[in-house]
Amino acid sequence: MSKHALYVAGRNKDCEIVFDDPTVSRQHLEIAVTADGRFYLTDMNSSGGTAILRNDQWVALRQAFVEKTDQIRLGELLMTVQELAIHIDNYNSSAGSAAGKKPGSGAEWSAKDELPQGPVKRDRITGEIIGD
Repeated sequence: MSKHALYVAGRNKDCEIVFDDPTVSRQHLEIAVTADGRFYLTDMNSSGGTAILRNDQWVALRQAFVEKTDQIRLGELLMTVQELAIHIDNYNSSAGSAAGKKPGSGAEWSAKDELPQGPVKRDRITGEIIGD
């Protein structure tokens, strides 16, 4: 298993990646970026859903590894994973999160070191991963 960084994208100003789009949920998508640069996306039970374009068809995305060239849809907001990566880079540049501190907290933080194998169970209210 590889180390990874976690980001949450949504409308809420407390998300690392904020989208000002009414079709995007307050906490819409969790993005795990692995040490080798792969992206693992998890829809956080968003009301508008998350989808990926496959063979010219939008397919619901709950959890999956994606490529930077993939097109995704958060609610009705369209982008490529590469564009999402640019938002992450901008967040890291402005927040200084590469130092391992959550902006505004002053405390060390880190996500779990292991990516889950297969689908995970989440608390429907908080979105937190529920253990076995």
